[in-house]
Amino acid sequence: MIQALTSRLIDFTAKSPDENLPQAAVLILCYEKDDDLFFIMTKRSNSLPSHPGEVAFPGWKKEENDKDLKQTALREASEEISIDSSNFEILGLLEVAAEHGSNAFGRETDVKIKIVCVVSKA
Repeated sequence: MIQALTSRLIDFTAKSPDENLPQAAVLILCYEKDDDLFFIMTKRSNSLPSHPGEVAFPGWKKEENDKDLKQTALREASEEISIDSSNFEILGLLEVAAEHGSNAFGRETDVKIKIVCVVSKA
């Protein structure tokens, strides 16, 4: 399954995000075991102001020091689930997606999210 995913991502070119919108990225962490594909997700704390209690892929907003959205996804995942990026191989980037919702202040927002797909080396 990982080989099929890798071969599909090789020729895929993700669009550049709209720089006029807030930027964010998530990591799709997957691994194969006994011919099944598994994904690692997080459950957000119920005390968070945005998206409380939701199940999500690790990642979120780009910070000033992030070189690009790939770095954003890796940094956020490291902060949220303590991954060591040397244990993963980045397979590719998926299409930029727009999420529409409300922010912590109840205002409607649009965010562009780049999805980085990685797989465990082990």
